[in-house]
Amino acid sequence: MRPTQDLAYRARNWFWYWRVRQISGLTNDELDKKCFGAHGRRQHFERLEVTASDPDEMPLVDGKTLLELVDAWDAPEDGGPGPYACATRAFRSRLWSFLATRDVAQATYTDYIQHCAEDRGWMRAHDRDYALYAMFLGADEPAIEHGVETAYSAMLHKLVNEASPDAIAVLIALFREAMHQVELENAIAIRKALTASIVWMGELLETPRNVTQLIKQLAIDRVLSNRWITEADWRTQTNTPVTPKLATRARIREFNAWVRWYTNRPIAFDGNGYGRFPLVPRSARTEWLEEHRDFLDEVRREVGAMRNTCWNFRDSQVPENRGLAEQGRIHADGLLSHICPPDAAPERFYTTRPNLEMGGLPPAFPGPQRGVSSTE
Repeated sequence: MRPTQDLAYRARNWFWYWRVRQISGLTNDELDKKCFGAHGRRQHFERLEVTASDPDEMPLVDGKTLLELVDAWDAPEDGGPGPYACATRAFRSRLWSFLATRDVAQATYTDYIQHCAEDRGWMRAHDRDYALYAMFLGADEPAIEHGVETAYSAMLHKLVNEASPDAIAVLIALFREAMHQVELENAIAIRKALTASIVWMGELLETPRNVTQLIKQLAIDRVLSNRWITEADWRTQTNTPVTPKLATRARIREFNAWVRWYTNRPIAFDGNGYGRFPLVPRSARTEWLEEHRDFLDEVRREVGAMRNTCWNFRDSQVPENRGLAEQGRIHADGLLSHICPPDAAPERFYTTRPNLEMGGLPPAFPGPQRGVSSTE
C-alpha cells in the first residue's frame, strides 16, 4: 500500500492546481481537454481539486507527468519559459520540504538563505565581518546594522512583498536560524512576517482561503511552534476510526474532513492552556475569583454578549439599532456594578528591589525606581 503523502505536500499540490486555474482561466474540463484533447474523459484536474493528488507522480503522455505537460503549455518557440513556469517553480520550492521535514540540519537553512541571496543579487555579512565593515564603510552601514532596525525591517518587507513560496521558505530558514542562535527579537519579527507573507501571497494569487489557511496553519504548527499534528490526532479527537477498504468517494470525504479539522480545530486542542502568564503569589483577589469562578464566568459571557451588541450597532444609521447598542452598554455596566472583588492590593513577589537585578528587563516591582544596579 502506498504511504499517504504528507499534508505539506498535499498543500503544495493544491497550491499548484489553483495557480494553473488562475493562470489559465479554464475549468477542470477545459484543462483536461487542453492537456489530453477532446477524446475520452480523463478528469485529472477534477481529481486534483478534491484530493490534492500529486501532479508529478506518474507519467501520463510520452513519459511526461501532468506537471511537465502543463509546464510546456504555450511556451515560446525560442525555448524560454512559458506562462506556467511560475507554477512549476512554486511546486519545486523548498517551502514544502521545509514544512514537511522534521529536524533539518541548521546548515541547510543557512545555505538556503545564502543561495537565495546570491540568486537575487543580495548579500549578508558574516559575524566576523563586522570590524572590517565598520572600519572602512562605517558603523552605520546597513549590512552590519544591529537588531531589528531599518535594514532588517526592509529585508522582511521585501520578502513578504515578493509573495512567493520561495520567499516564504527564506523566512522559514531565517526563523530557524534566529531560534538556533537565540536571537529572539529577530525571531519575533520574522514570525510576524512569515504569517503575513502567506496571507498576502494568497490574496495576490487569488488562492482559495482554505488552501491559504492550510499553508498558514502548517507554518504556525510546524515552524513557529515545532508541533506536528497528525491524522491520528484528528481520528482520536473526532472519534473517526480507520476503515479498511474504504471506497474512493468515502476516502475523499475523510481526507477533506481531516483538512477542515486541522485548519479549524478547537482552541482547546492546542497546548496545555499555560505559558502566556507568569507565576504569581496567591492573593485574596485570586482566591475570591476561583471561589466564585462558575458564577463569574456566566456574568463574563453575558457582559461579553452585551458589549458585542453595543460594538456592532453603536454606529448604525438606524436609530433603533443605536438604541439597542445603548441598552447593551447599560445592561453590561449594570451587571458589572454588582460584582465587588475584595478591596485589597494584588500580591507581588517584590515591593522593593531584589538583591540582584538583571539588565534588559523591566523592574520587578511597581513604583518609581531609585538608582540603577544591573548585571548582564
